[in-house]
Amino acid sequence: HSRKCSFTFQPRPLLERNFSHLPMNRDKSLDIARALCIILVVVGHYIPESAPSWYVATNKAIYAFHMPAFMFISGYVYLLSLKKDSYVTFLAKKFKRLLIPYFVVSTIVISLKILSQSHMYVQNPVGFEAYLRMFYLPEAGYFLWFIFALWWMFVVIGLARTRKLRTALLCISIILYFLPVRFPDVLCLEQFRKMFVFFMSGVAIRDYFPMLLEKIQTATAWLFVCVMTITEILYLNATSIGQAATLLVAFAGIAGVICISRLAERKYANKCKWLLAVSSGSYVIYLLHTTFMGGAKSILAMMSSIEGDGFFAISALVICATGVVFPLLLDIFLIRKHKLLRILFGYKA
Repeated sequence: HSRKCSFTFQPRPLLERNFSHLPMNRDKSLDIARALCIILVVVGHYIPESAPSWYVATNKAIYAFHMPAFMFISGYVYLLSLKKDSYVTFLAKKFKRLLIPYFVVSTIVISLKILSQSHMYVQNPVGFEAYLRMFYLPEAGYFLWFIFALWWMFVVIGLARTRKLRTALLCISIILYFLPVRFPDVLCLEQFRKMFVFFMSGVAIRDYFPMLLEKIQTATAWLFVCVMTITEILYLNATSIGQAATLLVAFAGIAGVICISRLAERKYANKCKWLLAVSSGSYVIYLLHTTFMGGAKSILAMMSSIEGDGFFAISALVICATGVVFPLLLDIFLIRKHKLLRILFGYKA
């Protein structure tokens, strides 16, 4: 007897296709951590003057650790994926990944501002000189300081190819953090000075405790989450805080984000797949989120007669979701499908 064979074709879900390129042995908790951080970045960049006190406090708590966490993850992943490239090749790759998208987006944003600011309200209007200033200042948006700062970190760390040299850099980064001198804002050197310690901490954890993140158990994770929560509450209620305390608050937040990511990866892996998609498009989200949020704010401004915490919470959710979802969709459906756009936004051709 012959048996009929039949099957039903089931295409992979959109989000699964979006991160299917990731290696199977990749630590997905780091991707979840990166996704959580980019979401916090988007939320942190929405702080209108009319924000209620509870939202202002939330925003302050986010700013205590979200960029340090980004830097920590960047340092950890750098050493995790370190290749035996020459220094010039290494920097060329980082230039293509970081600075080419920065210049592309800066040119677009500055052009849009110049074209529109004569007949509509534009926050932080610019002139034609902005095209020149963008080479040494984040002219298109202050939040772009992160790219310059991270670039300098790669310039420095690329010279340290041994663990001893990286340890020396960790010590230097700590000294720089506490140094009572402000670096010039040009090329975001001041932001580099303040954030380098978090990047080098990620490098050091991978250097000396390579299995530490993988060995975090559920009980330990919940402990660190509680520590982060208590630390943030104390931080929010403090009238003043010194550099050392600021550093401890940031590291408590970093530990909490990492542990939440480990919990999510272990306990809710199937429900967190969308976070992997957000992680894979995190750089595009970072570059474009304020542009899309600006459009959402303009639309919601037409409803400005509506007041109350409830409406603010809903509008904040819509605006922040717009800043994440729309750049991600643009990345999935347009940028990654065209070779030129892939190059312009830092992907491999």
